[in-house]
Amino acid sequence: MSDDLLEFARILVQAVRDEAVRNCDNYLLPGDHTPVGRRWAHPTDGACKEAIRRAIPDIVDETLFYLINRGIDQGMLQLTFHASSGRTLDLTEAGDGELGGWFMTAWRQEYSQERFSDDFGASARALE
Repeated sequence: MSDDLLEFARILVQAVRDEAVRNCDNYLLPGDHTPVGRRWAHPTDGACKEAIRRAIPDIVDETLFYLINRGIDQGMLQLTFHASSGRTLDLTEAGDGELGGWFMTAWRQEYSQERFSDDFGASARALE
């Protein structure tokens, strides 16, 4: 896998995936006065908040997987990545139809700083 594609993976996981997980976690904090925070806090007790907290990474990962797998891997979204090296990657071509799998199995393990369910490997930062 090229360094440019790994750069895309790192940015996707850290700047998109991890940020979405952190942002959703913040909605669960007491005193979050955003519309989402108010909506999530109003009808929920501690057990409900914990269920939401546990579901957040799975929902984020599922959304990103289908964006990558259906959108990029299957060529439905013609996306390019402009790497810091100056090269431009056609993500469908560069990923050879495997970006979704790499995201779920390797990229989250390598680059994520947030929790995730690792249903495909033994070394998970599980939702505990």
